[in-house]
Amino acid sequence: MSGNWNNTTDNWNGGGADGNWNEGGFGDDTGYREEIPGSVGEGGKTNNNDACHNCGQPGHFSRECPEPRKASGACFNCGEEGHNKAECPNPRVFKGTCRICQAEGHPAFECPDKAPDVCKNCKGEGHKTKDCTENRKFDQHDIPDKMPEEAWAILKKASDERDLEDFREALKIYSKAVPLATFDEIEKRFRADNFKIYLIGLEREIGDTLISVNLQGKLNCKYVVGFYFSEKPHRANLKSRWPRSPEENIKRLADAGFPMDRQVPKCDNCGEIGHTRRGCKQEPATVERVEVKCVICKEIGHRARDCIQPRIDKSGCRNCGNPDHHAKQCPEPRSAEGVECKKCQQVGHFAKDCPEKGVNSRACRNCGEEGHMSKECDKPRNMDNVTCRNCEKTGHMSRDCPEEKDWSKVQCTNCKEMGHTFRRCNKPAEGADSDNADSYGGFYGAGYGSKNHHDQTRGRKETTAQSAGNWYESPTDGGAGW
Repeated sequence: MSGNWNNTTDNWNGGGADGNWNEGGFGDDTGYREEIPGSVGEGGKTNNNDACHNCGQPGHFSRECPEPRKASGACFNCGEEGHNKAECPNPRVFKGTCRICQAEGHPAFECPDKAPDVCKNCKGEGHKTKDCTENRKFDQHDIPDKMPEEAWAILKKASDERDLEDFREALKIYSKAVPLATFDEIEKRFRADNFKIYLIGLEREIGDTLISVNLQGKLNCKYVVGFYFSEKPHRANLKSRWPRSPEENIKRLADAGFPMDRQVPKCDNCGEIGHTRRGCKQEPATVERVEVKCVICKEIGHRARDCIQPRIDKSGCRNCGNPDHHAKQCPEPRSAEGVECKKCQQVGHFAKDCPEKGVNSRACRNCGEEGHMSKECDKPRNMDNVTCRNCEKTGHMSRDCPEEKDWSKVQCTNCKEMGHTFRRCNKPAEGADSDNADSYGGFYGAGYGSKNHHDQTRGRKETTAQSAGNWYESPTDGGAGW
């Protein structure tokens, strides 16, 4: 068996398979190229599958075509050629099926079998909700039916327990049991039965999509009813809207209600009531989109996670960006990148290097000449231009002032208050241990010449002497301890 396999292999290598393969394969035969039209081969021609569907030129897609878009057939609206449905100048032709009568040729809002519109406010027919002025009809099928006495008992229990959630539900039950009861009448009875919850008529501005409705369904009430545990306002923002007296509160409750949905849509394009953006006749408003700005390269259009610029180490030098040192240790000259000049308000240079410094240049306070500052002046100091910080007179400095020192102009470097120096400060020094502080504010802030300071200094000297004596008396091995 092994011999037959080897013989077969020898026959294969002997040239039978090799010769037949080369003669009948892809080597020199061009018949394969002729069978597939447009394939890569003869003359370097390519097929047209990658050509633009708009202009027919290869190298780009139809969505990237620089040529004007060509109409590819008739308009779906009017059937004419030369434009599409979006650009059709003819009136729209409805070709679908009505979803009410299932007939073709008209939309649902033009259907003759369409039921009349029902007002969402009064549940009536023949008018729109935005034009309705009738009282609102409430859907009370989910409110349990109770007798007036039972409903009042539920209200009383919720008031005694100071439970506002149960009180609101109980008020709905009572309003269903006594439909003609108004807020002012209910509040009077609350006070007669010593209820712990008060009905307060507040002045409140509600949105244009809301409307104040009382228990009988009256629209556009002037005040809003609120539930409170006191007849007086407990918050500062309620004082201006609170009634001044119980009598005024009763008058307000006669024209007060709860804020409810107006049941009329508001257009978010023009801001008017009565329609939505889809039915708005005004031009679509431009929506300002939030720009995405990268915090690394400060460019708009991508986030930091997608930025290809190298990351900047925020803990590094703010001058050169090297993370090995800080700005105060930077050997490079100070960079003016992003710096705004204090003179011309332009970015890119310092005020001392401003090209417009000749316009707003300052003269030297010593010699009066322009072009340099007083600290750069090479002339002797002019004492006539020196103002004393103590007496505010010219001709001498504060250290040479003949008048007594004005402590009201001295600022403490510890507490930053005026009137004393650091040595006379009675507050703890910054960074000092409070256990080491005395009545004059810190270990080093003790008043010199005082007994406490003398005792502390003496104690430190004695401790130092004892420590020194013990150090000399302790045995050493040839200075190894040092």
